[in-house]
Amino acid sequence: MPLSGQVAVVAGATRGAGRGIALALGEAGAAVYCTGRSTRDNPSPYKRPATIEETAEMIATAGGRAVAIRVDHTLESEVQALFERVDKEHKSTAQPLAHICETAQRSRSARSSRSFHCTRSSRFES
Repeated sequence: MPLSGQVAVVAGATRGAGRGIALALGEAGAAVYCTGRSTRDNPSPYKRPATIEETAEMIATAGGRAVAIRVDHTLESEVQALFERVDKEHKSTAQPLAHICETAQRSRSARSSRSFHCTRSSRFES
């Protein structure tokens, strides 16, 4: 598998392009962190179907490795906590892959000095 041993973080993995990216990365062998705001315990206020847990389960059912984590990517503290967790859980990973399908709000408002656009970094540093 081309991404075996890599770590992928996908924001907006609940539905649409984010879900598609998460599924493709899982199929390619990456360990995928599926992030977003819609969870079973906290569904979309717009009554949209799908949750990050469902995406993670789809990856696992297909034989991949995935973790669902609720993150609001417009809140710097939640993004920071996410990457600290990923870094802690994958310290031995030589070259993690961070791939973020960003939300419109995140694209419009850069609230962090970190760069999360399709980035390769050994420790998720800027």
